[in-house]
Amino acid sequence: INKMPRLVVSELILVRHGDRFDYSVGDKEWRKQASILRHAPNDPPLSALGRKQARDTGEEIWRLCQCSPGSPSSRSGDIGGGESSDLVSKLLTLVRTAAEDEFVGSLEENNDEDGASNTRVLVSPYMRVIQTAVPLADHFMTVVAAKKSKKPVEETIDASSPCNPGVLCIEPLLSEVRHVPGLLTTAEERWPYFPQINVDYNSLIDRVNGNTKGSEPFVFDLSDTHQHIPGTPACESYPKGYMERSGILAQKIDEDLLNPCLGGKRRLVCFSHAASVALVGHLLKVKDLRLVGKFAPCGVFRLIKISITDDEGKPLQVKACQAQTSTFPSIEAVLSNSSGKDSETVLKNSTSRWLLIKKGETNQPYVTENSPATYPWTFPEVHLNLWEKEIASNY
Repeated sequence: INKMPRLVVSELILVRHGDRFDYSVGDKEWRKQASILRHAPNDPPLSALGRKQARDTGEEIWRLCQCSPGSPSSRSGDIGGGESSDLVSKLLTLVRTAAEDEFVGSLEENNDEDGASNTRVLVSPYMRVIQTAVPLADHFMTVVAAKKSKKPVEETIDASSPCNPGVLCIEPLLSEVRHVPGLLTTAEERWPYFPQINVDYNSLIDRVNGNTKGSEPFVFDLSDTHQHIPGTPACESYPKGYMERSGILAQKIDEDLLNPCLGGKRRLVCFSHAASVALVGHLLKVKDLRLVGKFAPCGVFRLIKISITDDEGKPLQVKACQAQTSTFPSIEAVLSNSSGKDSETVLKNSTSRWLLIKKGETNQPYVTENSPATYPWTFPEVHLNLWEKEIASNY
């Protein structure tokens, strides 16, 4: 018996780390002491302010993660509530109506799991990023511990005990620019200090020491002569090597992590760095990266992808038509270009592509205090031009 087509909403939440310790105390002093102690000087922890920012941000993202991806809810707070929630609701209604007309019949909602159980959390292997993700991870682990103990969540306090699996998946593809494979402390070495880490997670790349995994190209272009510590290997080229690596991650998100055919989760939360505006650029397929904007400390980008799938999770194709595409795929622009159009055009505009709900240019109002040392950032103009000419020429 063939099941009805399904409306599937995938969601990506991208978070930048909070205020850096090295910037708050003086970058030169930090690098000098770190080098003496043979610690990677590009791997500082968060400052006291950064830890507070991480707690505030974690609370907001947790509210959002308790809802199904793409579903409007008052629990989604400052990141997902208000006007953006209304826009998502309007677009989903428009797509549902168009899909039922196109495929003849009612759509089956794919809401068989709650938001939290349908979420995966990936983090860069850098200390400041792991620390930023810990408050959110504690929420997830408390829920897991409560289910195991069959106690209410509010009575569960030992969420980070060794018997509870970690939820933070260390993903090297989210690493900072000029990354040096093998330089940082491993996930296993981090675990005693951050038991929220899932040491059993297999990265999207086999290892980061120069080898490849099957036919997958090695993702770190180690052609830069810069060395973080004298005697260590050269780092990844910047900015081109980093931008190309971000493209590989964007492809893997679609092909693996959020692929319903492979049993992928429907929401992915990624904690990373300011330069991951390049990841957003790849997902949205924009030629002008300036349109993505800057990334604030603990800023949050939120994107969704709406798909109409068969019962096996394979996307259903609509008839070829000339869609009214916009220069920048924001949810507002798609709604504007889809309202009043025929069902084919609505589905072409709105489905099987990433749409931006929220930019990460600011962390307000959920973060109440910032430092001028860690500020909203994007690539300098010369690198933005390189993106347009060499990286995004096919977009």
